[in-house]
Amino acid sequence: WIQKNSVRLATLAERCIFARIVTSIHLHRSDPTSALNLLLRYLLSTVPSLHSEEYPKYPPVQSLCVLEAMLMTQSPLSGRKLLEYVTPDENPSGSSTLAPWILKTFHLVMSCCGTIYQARSLHSDSRISEVGMVEAAACRRLVHQFHFDCRDNDCQLL
Repeated sequence: WIQKNSVRLATLAERCIFARIVTSIHLHRSDPTSALNLLLRYLLSTVPSLHSEEYPKYPPVQSLCVLEAMLMTQSPLSGRKLLEYVTPDENPSGSSTLAPWILKTFHLVMSCCGTIYQARSLHSDSRISEVGMVEAAACRRLVHQFHFDCRDNDCQLL
């Protein structure tokens, strides 16, 4: 590992820990709405702008590892993960807390970042590829958790 990669990965780990702590606080207070609000605000504030930013030359601000940390945070009281408030098949009532178009938007943003990180993971420079591999792996885990089906860059909800 190169020194700069160690710093980048440590910063990424810190961001994941902070996201998990804040999400856990909201879930501990039995306030999943605030946790979902935090998740959506993070998504909206870090959405990649493909036309104005040079991808994959520069990494997206949005981290799929941070998204994964937030979604997989478990409530100490109920034992439910934030993900269970988002996905319809995990929600006991059978309906999604989020409107279907918000879930689709979430998927498209995640897919966009995943594509950028996948391209970065194939870069010959290890300073770019190592963090890209970590983020691309988080994308694959999220796609599996959300039961998204991605074929030919046309991603659909299953």
